[in-house]
Amino acid sequence: MVIFKKFAIFFTVFSMVIVVVYTQSIKIEDFLTIGLDDEGIIFQWVGLSTDEKGTIYITDLQDYSIKKYDREGRFLKKTGRKGQGPGEFVFPGIVRYKNGKLYVGQIQNTGIQVFDTDLNFIKSIPLRTVPSSFRIIEEDKLAISQITSNEIQFYDFAGKEINSFQYIKDNNLMLNTVDFIKNGESYFLCFKWKDIISKHSNSGEKIWERGILKMGKVKTQKIQGFTLPKNVCFKTICFDNKNYLYILGGHLSKNVNRDVYVLSQDGRWIETITLPEQTHMIHIDSNNFLYSRSESGTLIKKFKLIYNEK
Repeated sequence: MVIFKKFAIFFTVFSMVIVVVYTQSIKIEDFLTIGLDDEGIIFQWVGLSTDEKGTIYITDLQDYSIKKYDREGRFLKKTGRKGQGPGEFVFPGIVRYKNGKLYVGQIQNTGIQVFDTDLNFIKSIPLRTVPSSFRIIEEDKLAISQITSNEIQFYDFAGKEINSFQYIKDNNLMLNTVDFIKNGESYFLCFKWKDIISKHSNSGEKIWERGILKMGKVKTQKIQGFTLPKNVCFKTICFDNKNYLYILGGHLSKNVNRDVYVLSQDGRWIETITLPEQTHMIHIDSNNFLYSRSESGTLIKKFKLIYNEK
């Protein structure tokens, strides 16, 4: 009996050690800074995306353009000018790459413009609403979120709404703004103004929900009769090629606009990575390079994700 008890204690301790041994540790290694040369200067960087080759595409608010860089950060080309015609911008914002095409949204403007990877304008996708975030779900289908909605809405490329799902029942719409991403058959959301990260099925059913910041009630302020949130909780959301979820924290993180929370697909916290400088968004390419902005958006920082098992 004594031997059995000693074995049980040993097995328990050994099991605990095994759990620790296989905990993932993720760090970043500085790899490249882009935007230092005069030719490819970045005035006000907003969106960023990459293709399979690691080619980098960004939007620039100040000169109303899309800019293209190779994987080593060499400037290749730019297009765009101020205006509201095809290939023109007033407020270029989010850029997404999907299957050989670039999709560019605008801040405060409806519609999404489509370009090829040589930055030639292809067409516009008309929308009646301004998306706060969007993703290309299929070759001819996109999903959007809005500032004044608690739904993910799906449209075809003719601008016709196909369907939608409600991700929260709370009707305080301004506080329910999300960034989101699809991975496999699930959608992952991070709330801009609430300490909520959630996973939903393809039909919108909530699978799990969790908070990270332990912030309590959202602080609000009155501006011109509207009740608006004071501080951003989470900014952007993305995946690496190991299917870990990365969420950029905002004003309520320990390191403001620098902490990146890494979660498993079941919502388990894995790691918090702290970027060296503040940023408003992150992007991870297919080779597990993480991109952020610095110097008020005039530089792009490229980091290699380093995985170590403890």
